[in-house]
Amino acid sequence: IQNNFPKAIIFFNKALNEYPDSDKKFRAKILLAKSYSKSALFEKAIPLFEDIIDRQIKEWIPDAFFELGEIYLQQLKYSDSRNAFSELITSFPDNLLTKKARFLVGDTFFSEKKYSPAEKQYRKALRSDSVSLEAHIAKYRIAFCLKELKKDELYEKFTGDLLNLDDYSRKSWDQDVNPQREQFKKYYYKLLFDYGCWTMEKKKFDSAEKIFKRVISEFPDGEDSHQAD
Repeated sequence: IQNNFPKAIIFFNKALNEYPDSDKKFRAKILLAKSYSKSALFEKAIPLFEDIIDRQIKEWIPDAFFELGEIYLQQLKYSDSRNAFSELITSFPDNLLTKKARFLVGDTFFSEKKYSPAEKQYRKALRSDSVSLEAHIAKYRIAFCLKELKKDELYEKFTGDLLNLDDYSRKSWDQDVNPQREQFKKYYYKLLFDYGCWTMEKKKFDSAEKIFKRVISEFPDGEDSHQAD
């Protein structure tokens, strides 16, 4: 039933009905809730996650808070999403899900175009993780925030340093064997394209031309290559 969520829903409902006193009932409940969530049946998933939290089932509380945060983020309920992720971060600072939750709090601010708190939150998140795909995306979004906040000197330095750093470190992710390779490349060239647009706005046309040529030649199938052409 892996990734077959309709079958998983039937299976876990049956298990909970037939074995309500099983010592594995809360595992079944959390997996049922996740199956509902993956099927976008949020109205059924939310009460199950809340029940796990209310019953103080410590083994599964981090998962419940994280899943609730993701659901609310998908529903554009940014304040509720932040609250769920913040509960996870505060109560379970060493949990593996907490690293990702820190970036997702930044995403809630970013989605609301609250660029100042978004930038600050992404920087906090990078203290505990600076190499994952989430960290890579956060760096791009910090640069975007600085640009939108008109912090030109900070934007230029941060973006220039980031591009230089990524040019050096990209060997670690720009390999065919990396399953996230295309996502890394996508955000790298989005950063480069945005930087080209900014340099053009500042009337640095020679620099902008060089940047756009790089985007076109190095990432010809990217969504920004057609605009750079």
